[in-house]
Amino acid sequence: MATLTEAQQLAFSLWMKDMLKENKTEIEETALRKKGIKFDTDGYLKSLTDKEAVYQGDEGKIVKTKSLLQEQNKTANIHLGEFYKVSSDAVEAVVGAIGKDEKLSKILRNKRDSMVNEAARGGSDTPENNNPRA
Repeated sequence: MATLTEAQQLAFSLWMKDMLKENKTEIEETALRKKGIKFDTDGYLKSLTDKEAVYQGDEGKIVKTKSLLQEQNKTANIHLGEFYKVSSDAVEAVVGAIGKDEKLSKILRNKRDSMVNEAARGGSDTPENNNPRA
């Protein structure tokens, strides 16, 4: 049996809940008449309603967690930018202190400049690098 998507599972579950509500009398009367059994429509409806409430609570937690993740990511990126700025400023301070023609000054500036140039070129066109979920 194929695995259903979350959307399919939700759609079916909501539909089934509605079908039980809309057809409660018919289901109960037919079950009693044809099989001689009392079908517990209310029990199924209660169970479905309870499970739906738990599901909705979990979905709410997911939405809240995603929101918190976005906010934390934004904050982390701000701090990363500050970290980078101080690093870049440190390069200029070292170069200013020891002179731009020193070997270390050239290494520091070349590394920083090569990072900037790499970022300016943009990403690769390979599928792995264009995957928004990666």
